[in-house]
Amino acid sequence: MFLLLLACTESAAREHVPEEGVHFAQINGLELAYFEEGEGPLVLLVHGFPDTPHTWDLLTPVLVDAGYRVVRPWLRGYAPSAAPSTDDYESQVLGQDVLAWLEYLEPEGAVTVLGHDWGASAAYSAALQDPGAIDALITSSIPHPGYFVPKGMDFWNGRHFVGLSQKRAPQRFVRNDYAGVDKFVSRWSPEWAFSAEDMEASKNAMAAPEGVYNALGYYRAAAGGDLAWMHAPVQVPTWTFAGDSDLLPVPTFYAMPEEAFAAGYEVIELEGGHFMHQESPEAFAAAVLEILEQVN
Repeated sequence: MFLLLLACTESAAREHVPEEGVHFAQINGLELAYFEEGEGPLVLLVHGFPDTPHTWDLLTPVLVDAGYRVVRPWLRGYAPSAAPSTDDYESQVLGQDVLAWLEYLEPEGAVTVLGHDWGASAAYSAALQDPGAIDALITSSIPHPGYFVPKGMDFWNGRHFVGLSQKRAPQRFVRNDYAGVDKFVSRWSPEWAFSAEDMEASKNAMAAPEGVYNALGYYRAAAGGDLAWMHAPVQVPTWTFAGDSDLLPVPTFYAMPEEAFAAGYEVIELEGGHFMHQESPEAFAAAVLEILEQVN
């Protein structure tokens, strides 16, 4: 009954519009959706919350023009990807999804995984579980989850982990045409004057049946999750992007002990907040291309 009421609440605000040009693959037991463009060494772009693969719309053509094969999946639970029957969104499972993508895609040449937010968590997880599958790890807006220890204001800044995991969170999130998306992005990228069009893809994915409920499954899983297994060094060369107006400040969140990254670690600070890849797209793309040139 709860899910039925939730679906009615979600659909009342807007109608979900099916995506075009989407491919599907069986990945780690689920049918997941993805975009694929270009040829060359593989770059897997993994989105976060409340995003979709469209968060990489500005970066993708730059990479394709530079000679890379770009694959952009929808994370599990984000329409049109399928959702697990239970809240199976733990970081270990998300990393297994990334590794399953790499196995499915059968890449030639160097493999780079670039993840933002929850996509960064998935990328770290994949690198820790099978470092031999990835040649370069690029993360954005999330430090190494196994070495970050929150304290003081960090708990207040991260209060959305509690709020979004609550039973009534989906109903609150969809109000006023999915204003939860706008509120979340505004809070974490406070200097970004984004447009309604910038948020359209995210809201469209949320408008799918049970879309918000599934997307918030990541927070429900995190509420009882255990990251102790991630307290291990990353054995893959790693570059991490951090926004200068994000609520995760540099260097507090990104100054890691030497043992956290066994194969090299560089922090790249850009103008913008949590979503700096959309706020400073040209600088972000130029920095990613420079990294890819080193790897390839």
